[in-house]
This record gives sequence, structure tokens and C-alpha cells, in this order.
Amino acid sequence: DAMSNQPAKHFNKATVWGRVDGVPTRKLSNEGKGKPFWRIKVICPSHRGNVYAYGRIWDEEKGKALVEYLKKNPSGCVKLVGFFNQYDKDGSRLSNFSWYGWQPHACEDPRAAFVLVGRVEGVQDDTLALVLEREGSDPEDLEVYALSAGALKGFTDGDVVEVKGYLRSKEPEGEFRETNNSPIRPYIEQINLREGDLK
Repeated sequence: DAMSNQPAKHFNKATVWGRVDGVPTRKLSNEGKGKPFWRIKVICPSHRGNVYAYGRIWDEEKGKALVEYLKKNPSGCVKLVGFFNQYDKDGSRLSNFSWYGWQPHACEDPRAAFVLVGRVEGVQDDTLALVLEREGSDPEDLEVYALSAGALKGFTDGDVVEVKGYLRSKEPEGEFRETNNSPIRPYIEQINLREGDLK
């Protein structure tokens, strides 16, 4: 089949289901000189931990529509679709989202999920470093984490992999929702080698 010889396309998709915390705030990028965006915090509590997903909607009209929806449905839940991002702050790698769409959604199974296809740039213990080179975008350096020791065995630099996972704590909450102090990070639920390479 002709498709099997094609290089695996790099891919980044994130979907967050949950309740918006407070009212999204409108800001301007580039220290007040750039494009407007709406800053949003979404609460996604579940057995995966007390997850907060932070992100931005870059579309002015979609941001306004979300604010209007939340005025009428202050405890309503939404599904937001976009990209998974990371940045470094004070020596820590933090995760956030860039959303391009949203819709009302039932308040069930809140979660912050991602699907990534990229090139492995390093494997160290439970940490997988990925580079995503999507058409029309700057390369993205992302770090995701394995839930169990040995889950990344066999993956090496240069491999193109598909990773599916959630923002979550490593240890799931107990039956009685006892507090869990493990940090919320992007953990891998599934990882598969993809054929082809980036060039």
C-alpha cells in the first residue's frame, strides 16, 4: 500500500472536558501589543487526581461566546479542543493548552487528554522527550512521563512514536478520594512506534 512508505506525520491534539473555573479573562499577547486571547482555567477532578488545565482560546469570537455561555450556565461543563503545549518556569516544565474550539458538554468523566506523534529526542528513566515538527509551526519540545518503570524500554532517539495520555497524578486517588500529593504531569497511557520518519 502506497501509504505505508509515507513518513509519519507529526501531530498534536488535546481535548479537555471539565468545568471552567471563574470567568475567562481577555488579554493581549506580546505584553499587551499582540493578538487578543482568552485565558481559561478548567477543573477536571477525577480518579486521575485534582487536575487543573490552563490554556488560551485565541479566537476572539469563540472566547466571547464561551463567556456568554458561562454567564447563562455558570456551572456548565465544556469540551475544549486544541493543542498541548509546555513551557519552562523556575526550573520546572509546566503544561498548558492552546484551544481553537469549544462546545457545551455533559459534566461526566472530566479529563485533560492529549495525542501526540513526534520524534523521540531522549529517554531517561520515566521521561520521554519528544520533538514535534508540524507543518507551518515551530518545532515543539515536549516531555511526557511513563506511569511504570520499564514502560519506555526499547524506544530510542529518532523513533517516531504516537503517545496518548492524560494530565494526571501518578498515583490514582483512593476509593475515598484521600489526598494525593504526587504532582500533576502529562502521563502516557499508550505509546506505539509509528512507521516512517520525519524527513
